[in-house]
Parts: sequence; C-alpha cells; structure tokens
Amino acid sequence: MIKKKMKNFSITLLSICIIGLMMGNFTVPVNAENKTMTHTFSKSSNRNRSQTITIPGLVRITSMTVNTGTVTYSVNGYEVTISCKNGSYVDYDEETKYISNYAYNTGETYPPNKYSYSNGDYSGTLNLQDVKNSPYTVSEQQSKSFSYTYENYRSCEYDANGKIISQGSFWYQDSQSVYPKGYPINEDGYSGNIPYQGSSMVYEEVFSAWPNGAKRSVLEHWEAKFRGTLYKTVDVQKNDYTGYYSGTVYGDTTYYYAYTVTINYVTNSSPAINIVSPVQDTIFSEASTAFVPIASVYDPDGDTLSCSVYIDSETTPRDTKTISNTQTAQNVSFNALNLGNLSQGTHTMKFTVKDNELTQQAIISFKVDKTAPVLGTIDIASTKDSITVTGSATDNMAMHDTPYRFYAGSNDSGWKSSNSYTFSNLSPNTQYQVKFTARDKVGHVAEKTANKYTQALKPIISVGNANENSLIVSFSENNPTGTQYLISCGTQYVNAQGSLSNTPVWLVPQGRSITVSGLSSNTSYTFTAKARNGEGLETGASDPKSGRTLALPPQTLEFPEIKQNSIKVRWAVITGATRYDIEVDGQIVNNGTSNTYIHSGLQPETSHTYRVRVTNEGGTGNWGALYNQSTLMDNPGMPINIHASWTKTEVTLTWDAALKASGYQVEVDGVVQDNESNRSYTHYGLQPESSHTYRVRAINAGGCSDWSEYIYVTTLPNPPIPPNEISTTITKNSIQIEWEPNIKADRYEIEADGFISNNGSSTLYLHEGLVPLTTHHYRIRGVNSGGTGEWSQMFSVTTYPYEPYVPENVMATADKNAITLTWYLASYASSYEIEIDGASIVEVEDTSYEHGELLPGTSHSYRVRSKNITGVSDWTSPVTISTSLDTGSAVTAITNVAAIVTTDSIVLSWDESAFLCEYEIEVDGQLKDNGRNTTFAHTGLLPGTYHEYKIRVKNLETPNDWCVVLTISSLPEPPNRTSITDYYATNHSIQLWWEPVEGAVSYDIEADGELLANVTDITYIHEALLPGVSHQYRVRARTLLDVSQWSDLFEVAASTTTFEVQCAAGEEFDYSLLAINVQDFSGVKYVVSFNEEDLEVIDLCTFTPVNDTMQSGAIAGTNLFVERMEGTIEFTFTENIAPGTCWSGELTTIRFKSRNGNTTYIGFVEDRN
Repeated sequence: MIKKKMKNFSITLLSICIIGLMMGNFTVPVNAENKTMTHTFSKSSNRNRSQTITIPGLVRITSMTVNTGTVTYSVNGYEVTISCKNGSYVDYDEETKYISNYAYNTGETYPPNKYSYSNGDYSGTLNLQDVKNSPYTVSEQQSKSFSYTYENYRSCEYDANGKIISQGSFWYQDSQSVYPKGYPINEDGYSGNIPYQGSSMVYEEVFSAWPNGAKRSVLEHWEAKFRGTLYKTVDVQKNDYTGYYSGTVYGDTTYYYAYTVTINYVTNSSPAINIVSPVQDTIFSEASTAFVPIASVYDPDGDTLSCSVYIDSETTPRDTKTISNTQTAQNVSFNALNLGNLSQGTHTMKFTVKDNELTQQAIISFKVDKTAPVLGTIDIASTKDSITVTGSATDNMAMHDTPYRFYAGSNDSGWKSSNSYTFSNLSPNTQYQVKFTARDKVGHVAEKTANKYTQALKPIISVGNANENSLIVSFSENNPTGTQYLISCGTQYVNAQGSLSNTPVWLVPQGRSITVSGLSSNTSYTFTAKARNGEGLETGASDPKSGRTLALPPQTLEFPEIKQNSIKVRWAVITGATRYDIEVDGQIVNNGTSNTYIHSGLQPETSHTYRVRVTNEGGTGNWGALYNQSTLMDNPGMPINIHASWTKTEVTLTWDAALKASGYQVEVDGVVQDNESNRSYTHYGLQPESSHTYRVRAINAGGCSDWSEYIYVTTLPNPPIPPNEISTTITKNSIQIEWEPNIKADRYEIEADGFISNNGSSTLYLHEGLVPLTTHHYRIRGVNSGGTGEWSQMFSVTTYPYEPYVPENVMATADKNAITLTWYLASYASSYEIEIDGASIVEVEDTSYEHGELLPGTSHSYRVRSKNITGVSDWTSPVTISTSLDTGSAVTAITNVAAIVTTDSIVLSWDESAFLCEYEIEVDGQLKDNGRNTTFAHTGLLPGTYHEYKIRVKNLETPNDWCVVLTISSLPEPPNRTSITDYYATNHSIQLWWEPVEGAVSYDIEADGELLANVTDITYIHEALLPGVSHQYRVRARTLLDVSQWSDLFEVAASTTTFEVQCAAGEEFDYSLLAINVQDFSGVKYVVSFNEEDLEVIDLCTFTPVNDTMQSGAIAGTNLFVERMEGTIEFTFTENIAPGTCWSGELTTIRFKSRNGNTTYIGFVEDRN
C-alpha cells in the first residue's frame, strides 16, 4: 500500500478572541460597540459543517464571511448558529495494490491482451502475461434428409361414357406391405427407416380407345413416396483457453475540509419593564370605559426609553410615552383606555420598552365580562303547604359572593349565598309564581320564573242515597274548588257523567259530590278517591267507603206447573232479599222469603195476571213486569197420514195437522226431537244403507197425544265404486271388454269413444265393426238405487292389424356352400316364415335369410310368407336355386345383387365377377345375353305384376349354374285418396275423422301447411289451440312403398267462448246457454264470467215467472242449481239421461243490463271434473 500526503493546513484563532472568551468576568461596554471575531472549523472529511456559539451582549450581526465555500447563520438571542459548506479540500489520502497471475477463462476464444479488473473497492487494467489451453472431445448429432420412390402399375377399363367399369390388381405388392415400417436407409453412417408419405397416380398409358375417342383400356403408373430425416453421432475436438494477467489497481481516495469564519457584530445592554396596573386576570365589564394602564421601566445604560401599550395582537400602540433618567426605575402612566368596547372573553395587554438597539416587553392577561350568568338546573318541590326552590348558576368569569335570590308569589328571600330556599305556610293545591335569580362578579343578573302548585289534600269521602242503579259519593276535606278527583270502584273508575269506566278519569265534582249511575241493582260497591293538584301530582287514596244499590224485581216469572185448576208461579232467588211481594190479579200478597207461589181454585182456560217486587237492606224496589197466564186446555189429537221419503243421507217425514195441536214431537231412533209447529221433519247426515225408526205425536199446553205407529226406513246405498280388474280380448275388427262384478251395482254403463251405453247387469261388452289398427277409448261405471258411480280411469285399446301381405320381390343368390334369400318388407308383417325344400320352416324377423352349410351343386326350393298377431299371409311362389359346383374354374359367383323397382320397370344390378367377364340372364323364361354389362333394365311392365329372373356368368364351353334367382313384382298403383268425413271442435282442440284406405299402414295429417303427425288410426285430435282460430287440414294414406294424394283441404275453427257486448247504458239483453248431444250431466259445471262494473244481472233464468237473482241455491221450477261469486256464475244441471241417448237444448237464458255503456265481454267455460 502506498500513501501520499498532499497538503497540511492549520488554522489559529486570534489571540485576543481566545483571551476574551476565556475571561470569567466578561462585561459589555455601557454604550453599543462594533466588534470583530473569527471562528475555525478544524480539518475533517465532512464537507458540510455546523456549530452554535454564544456572543455576550449581542445586538446584531453586521456581516459574516468564510475563507472557502459558503457560510450561513441564524441568531437566537446571544446564540449564533454557523453553517459552512461547498469548501475546497485541504488534504487527501489514496490507496493502491498490485495484482499478479489473475486467471481469466475464455473457453474456445483466445484471451485478449487487456483485462478490466474490478473487485471490492479496487479497480484497474491488467496486462496478459501467459496463456494455457486444455483441449477436450465431445459427441454431437448430425442430421440428413432422405427420400425414396416406389413404383407400381395396374390396368383399368372404362365404358364409352368414361365411367370405370373394372380395375385390375397392382402388379407388385403394395408399398406399405413391402415396407410396413418405412423404407430402410444405411448410408454414410446414417441408418434407419423413412416413413410412408402417400401414393398417387403419376400418369396413365392408353392401350385402346372407343370409337368416340374416349379411352377404353389404360395402364396406370403409380408412385409411393417415402421421406424423412435420419441422425448420426460424431466426435468433435474443443479448445478451453485461460489467460493470466498482472498490474496495479487503485482503491478509495479520502478528502479533508477546514473553514475560517470572520464575524462582524454589535453589542448593547437591554432595558427592563414591569406591569403595575392592571394585575393578572382582572375582570372588566362594559362599564370599564376609562382605565389607566401603569408600567415601571429601567435601563442600565441610562438610555432614553420609548414606552408603548398594546391590546391583544394590535401592531399599533394605544399610547406611547418617552422616558429619560432611566438608570433609576420610573412609573409610566398611559392615557385612559375604553376596555368596555372589547369583546367578551380573555384579552392581553402588552407593554414595550425600547432603547436605540433593543426592545423588551411584558404581557398580562385580563378579562371582559359582558354576559349574565348561565343558569343550571332549577328544581322546585312542593308539599301541601310549602315550596322549596333549589338552583345553580355558572359564569364565564366569576360569580358574586352572595349570588342567589328566591321568590314565591309575594314572598322574597333576599340575596343568599345558599342555592336552596323553602317557603312555608302556603295554601294546598294553589299555584305560586316562583322565581330564581343569580348574579355574577360585575353585577350581571340571570333569572328564571316558573309556576308551581302546592300538593292537594288526601280526600275524605262518604257513600249514600242508594237507588237501583246509582249511589252518591261526597267529599269533606278542604281542597279548593276546582280540585280534580280520581274515584275508583274496584277495578273501574267514575267518569264525569257518573258512569263506571275501565279507563281512569279525573273529574271536578259539582257541589263536592257526584252521583254514580249505571250500577247493578242489589250490589254492594266500595269507593276510594285520590285528588291531584294543578300539576297532576296525585295524593294517596282515601279510606274506602261502601254502599249497596236497591234490588230489581225478578226479570222473568216462570210457570213450571200449569194445570186446568191451578198455576204455580216461580221466580229466581234474589241475593240479599228480605221479602217478596206478589200481586195476583191486582191483590198484593206478602210472600215472605219464598220464591214460589201457587194460585189454586181456578177454572180451565181462564186468564190471570201476576207481578213481583223485592225488599232488601236498601228498601223496597219497583214492581216487575206484569205477566198473563191461562190454565190448561184439553190434550191434542194424534197426527195421521204420515209419509216418509229418503235418499242416501236423508229421511224426510210429513203428516197432516192434528186437532188442537200447537206443536209436534218426533222420536228419531229412540230420541225425542221437538219439531215446534212444523209438520215435516228431515233427518240429515245419515250413512248410506243405514236403518232408522220414527214415530210422531202432537203437543199443546194441555199435554201430548198418543205416539203414531213406528215407521221403518233404510237409506239408499252409495253409488258403486268404479269396476276394476278389467281385461280385453282383441281382434282386428272387435274389442271385447270384461270386468269383475260389483255386488252393489244393479247395472253398468260403458263409454266407448265418447258414446255412453247401458250394459245392463252384464260385465262383458263387445265393441264390433272396428277398423284394424285403430285405437279406441273406454271407461266404465256402476249404477244402483243410490245413483251413478264414478267412472273408472279412461283406458285405450288398439285393434289388431290386417293379416299381413304376401312378401314381394323374393331374390335368391348362391355360392358353393350357401344360398341367401332377400325380399321386400310386407305390410303389417311382424315376422316371416321360410319353407325350405317343402319340409322345415324357419321364422325370422328380418327380410333376409341365409341357408348355409350346403353341398356344392345341390338344388334347393324356398317359399316365404309374412306373419303377425292376426295371422299369416299366403306363401310366395317357390324359388328354386342350386349352389355352384366346386370345379376350380374361373369365378362364377355373382354378389351384391340389387333391384330398383317402379310401377312399369325393374332394373337389376350386381358386382363384376371377374375382369372382362360376360353374363347371361333369363327373363320370365327367355334367355338373354347381357354381355359385360352388370345391369339389366326390364321396362314396359304393368303395375303390380310378378317377373322371374335368373343370372349367371357366361361360359362358352359348358353353361354355368344359375347364380341368382329372383321373383320381383313391379310396384302397384299408389293407394287410393282418402277424405275427411267429420270433426269435433272445442275451445282448445279439434278432432278429425277420415275414410280408411285399403292397404294403408299409416296416415299423414297436415295442419296449416305443415306436417303435423303420422298415425295408424283414422282419427286425430289437434290440441293446445287458441279459441276461435281457423285451421286447414288434409290427410293422405301411406303404404310401405308409396303414399296417396292429399285429400281436399278441410277448414275448421276451434270454438270461441268469449263474446263482445256493445249496448247503451241501461239497455237489457239476453244471453242463452245451450247444451248439444250431452250424454251425462254429472260432474259438469257451466261457468259464465263477466265484469260486474259493466253488467248487472237482472234474471238468472227468464223461463220462470219471477226474476231469479239469488246468490246460491236451486232455481224454483227448473233443474238448475246456481252458485254466484264476484264476476262469475256457475250452473249445474240435474237432468237424468237414459244410457244410449243424448240431450240437446237450452239450459237457461240470463238477462243482463249494461251499467255504463262500455264495450265489455262475456266468457263461457264448460268445466268437467
């Protein structure tokens, strides 16, 4: 390491300054003086320096300079803070070191001559001294692309139209068969397989052509491409260089700084000031308008002083005085100040004194109070003869020594130091004006006035002057007139009207008493009372006092025993009664305490009068009501002509009037019922098939007649439950339905496709004359004397189809060991049977059959028929064909035979058996040479005619066996056209019916131009429609092979049940309800809806002579029952319809009247449960 010393500076202080600072008794001259001093910052590596020094007697700094850089300062009294910065350095230190044999690896690159070194605090440039190489060997992959073309050839033959009719096999094996893993490569170290990329024909060579110039025989040249990239590994030598470097590098440099500061300044002695008046926290008010401030001043130098006075933060003095001879303290009196103009609160008064150089100040706080004290909580309490006032007050400055004063009416307490005072000997329940007054230190006053009542006296009451319904409550204490009272009676209270109420009521009695009315007679009542003063402060309850009301006479008189010669009178016992008086035919009888009286010795059917009064502790009450009672008459006669009628749940009895009868009694199952004067009785709520007994007798005041003879009745049974365990027997034209009998059913009704029939007591129903493969809907119910039972669940049954058609277009093909049969799908067939060689029969579901494991050259015969659940078709004509011989000669089999059939032609086609081979075909027994053609067209045929074909490969030497034998029919004429025969429309559906078509397997239904459905039935229901919207329909028949023409267009609309009504206000109109072809009204409601704001119902049924406007019930003279709700009318109809018949007619006509003439709407819905 090398260290260089560049410079060395030293700074010394002026000796006079050092001596002056070291003197302990340093003094400041009497008068101000200019001075100079220096301050030194010693050498340091910190360039920015700062220090605070003290200069005794300092007045101000006149200038400050520094020998290098810049200087700034700040003064705080005698303390001066000096800051220096940006000076030039006065010395520095620098570090170095030598680096040798520094290694630097450059890999395959040769090292450079120079290297920039940097490590930690040292850096520099090193020179290359030596180089070493460490070579090594590595393995690397190299790649190369390869390709290979594989050539192949094949022949191809075209017809005159340029269509390929045969293609030969390729001369060589397929490239991928030869090289399944790709083409192998082994070249220049590269070894592997390149993959197959695809094949394409490169060109073709034409060998022969058709006369029209089109090519006939060609040789195609094909190329298969193999292409890919292979890899090999080789060894490569690599260099690894390292350079070695040496040289000197340099570290950090440290710089040192020092400053000398020259200061020019002025010194002086400070004057002094003390405040004489006001003293700290003096309080002034708005009345302080001429206050004289006073201060004492002094200056050690005896300078002439300028003295000023300021208020708060003012910058302009209120007054200024000049004072000399200041080496001795002097008082300075300033001009008077108006402190009352200052704002409320705390203020400051500042006094200043100044010589030629320095200013001193003194500040004192004082307060200005312009507001009265703030009152706190004032509490006023009272008794029946005193009022106590307690209060408090605060002031933002200070309160007076005796701050409080109290008043109550004309009573005055004077000023008090206590904040509470009591006024005594006051009147009860009397209002006094109460005042609380407070004052502060400077005499400001605050006060609060309130009215206060003394408390009321506790009431003293008495109760007397009883009546049947009232008592008088009186008061005897000395509360003043107008005092309110709360009078309690048990849990109730007396109100101002004198009635008892559940709600407390404060009242002012008139004349110091009140009459309490509305009381119960002969009842003891206990009263208490409370008073309250004008502020609502209540007293305690008075002592309780009781009183009892007079008793009422008996409310009713009873006559428990009335005979022809006597009458017994009885009345309710009155609690507290001491005597009863009874007036009998105008004569008063004292009956003592007994509540019964017997009036005897009377004549039959004579009238007598009675009334009763009660005496109790309160005296004798009023007479009760006058009663008139007669002695009895003779007994009545017995009822006759009693008739009974019954239903499942009710029995009704009727009879003729009995002599002298006033009423009747009915004994129902041993229990006597009072029927009053009614001559009919209905026993409700009975169980079906329950037994009951009845008899009747008459009654009057004299007694009862004898009972009639017993009547025995058994109610009707419940309707039968729906039949169950329903079974069906089906054919193509009939459906037989059978069900388990119900012992409670007398007969049965069955609904078949919407038509209801009476099936009597039979549990078997046969539905005949049906169309095959059509669906029919049924439900069954039982009937007995109790009514018609519920329907069973609706169930659907489909008739069997027609017998299947004979299979058509049977085709047979043969090879050496098997014969294959195919045929067309037969209408209505579910399976097929094949008769083989007239012996065995095989059943299959498909339209083909392969007879295998046959011997070559053997002949076999076949017949086919179709089968379904209804039966079987006739057999087809026999087809005879032989298997081919195993001769080892050229291929003679014909495969993939197909036929295209129309009404007037049959076109056969098959695959080519061998290249350039020819064919023979036998058509309906005539042999034809078909050449090389693999198609044959048989035209000009009649529809639906059968034709037989045999096909074989042509052999010039020995004819081959027939390979294919076919029996094919041309297509028949399309099915006949159908027509729509009937329809039924509801609000949301339309059902259609059409004529069946022979041979049809299904039908297409088109609605509004779109295919809607395909069904096998001859009816269809189009649902989810909008009411009143029209739809267009047409139908066509469909066979397995063809369709008929569409039927004529048929247009029909869904029913609409909403009607628009336009009529003048007040105009009446009729609305009729019609029913058409109804077979059963049970469970059907006819609902009419309308706007009640627009329409008024005048008559629900105009058929009757009166206007029917009831809300619910039967309409007299009709079979209608009505139920009305807001905006709707529901009708039910009870007409019984014989099974097998239907009802059409007018249910009712409703008469409406328009309320407002608005256009409105009436809706109608048929609701079937």
